[in-house]
Amino acid sequence: MSIRFYLPVTRTMLLSAAASLLLLGFPAKQQGDTQQRELNAQVTPASRIQISAIVTRDGGNFVSGLGQGNFSVEEDGAPRKVLTVDHYDASDIKAVNRSDEVLRLFDSNALTDRKNLGPLLLHHRLIVLYFDMASLSPAELERSVKASQEFVSEQTTSSDLVAVVSFGASFVINVNFTGKKGFLESGLDSLLRGRDSESGENSASPCPQNAPYCEDFTESASGYNIHNLNDRSTALTLLTAALMTIPGRKSIIHFTGSAPHAKPLDPGWAVETANLGMVSLYEVAVREVGRVNSGPGSTITSADSTKTAAPMDSLNTLGTLAKQTGGSLYTTTKDFRPIFEKVKEDSKQYYLLIYKNSISKNDGTVRHISVTLLNVPGAKLTFRPTNFRIPGVEF
Repeated sequence: MSIRFYLPVTRTMLLSAAASLLLLGFPAKQQGDTQQRELNAQVTPASRIQISAIVTRDGGNFVSGLGQGNFSVEEDGAPRKVLTVDHYDASDIKAVNRSDEVLRLFDSNALTDRKNLGPLLLHHRLIVLYFDMASLSPAELERSVKASQEFVSEQTTSSDLVAVVSFGASFVINVNFTGKKGFLESGLDSLLRGRDSESGENSASPCPQNAPYCEDFTESASGYNIHNLNDRSTALTLLTAALMTIPGRKSIIHFTGSAPHAKPLDPGWAVETANLGMVSLYEVAVREVGRVNSGPGSTITSADSTKTAAPMDSLNTLGTLAKQTGGSLYTTTKDFRPIFEKVKEDSKQYYLLIYKNSISKNDGTVRHISVTLLNVPGAKLTFRPTNFRIPGVEF
């Protein structure tokens, strides 16, 4: 799958903005030569590969205080120099003081104004509540929205920056990243108001009056525009691609339903762009009661995801999206709270490693990554991604 991005700005302007955003992700207090971190504005962000690494000891306690000298990275067996290592820690809410503003992270025109973006993201989780309006029945949408409203009201802290995005008759950023609960609750409520009162169909998601920067994704100031954006798979790929240049882990909670008229999902390049951008997909297969006999509140693994076929998207497809991006797949549950807690826990604390890849051209070749922990005896290392490839993107 190749995505055509039709840009209202020049290629140089777009790549400069993307490179500037990635630069902002490196705080001045980090180890290493500052000049190492300077990106050529003509080089796409994909030339810098992000790796999320979690280091723990017995009991699961996170090992802090590590730096460049504690990690060795190889790509296809060849050593690659680790440029930067950052400790992302959203567990200490005392370190957070700006989560109530709206961050225009989907807007490239605002990126260069975010001089303090890097230090801010070091103490935040980035969570996208993504509603696939084309697949959710009215009842499924209502359940998803109400569960999300409860999450915002009861489970988010000052460490959480949440965005609301929906794809239906149009592709909408209902609320950009913010910790302001009023904006988020209003944006979520607008999804229910977007339902056609006579047919019950889920139409375009209108922007609530008090949600700054709510806009149609394909006409936004992000610098991206897509020709013939008319299917769910392309929308998911675009969403993961738009998050690619933001440093650190990003989590998408993807609500899908059982509406029979929607075109089935194809993982396609969504997995590739998600891994390049450190995006994890948490697939929530919302089903009306009686639609799927899969048991309440279960988490599906790759081994058993083919046992039950959903009316539209197979659980195998959703399981692929989740497993290959470091997320999880959930079937219909009466209690959504464990889903949200899992998302928060997965992004609570980790090291973000940056290295320059060895690819001379974006030819779609699969590259394999290995990370070795140095001088930390008795510690356990987990990391992702373990492989990646650069999608063929036409500018």
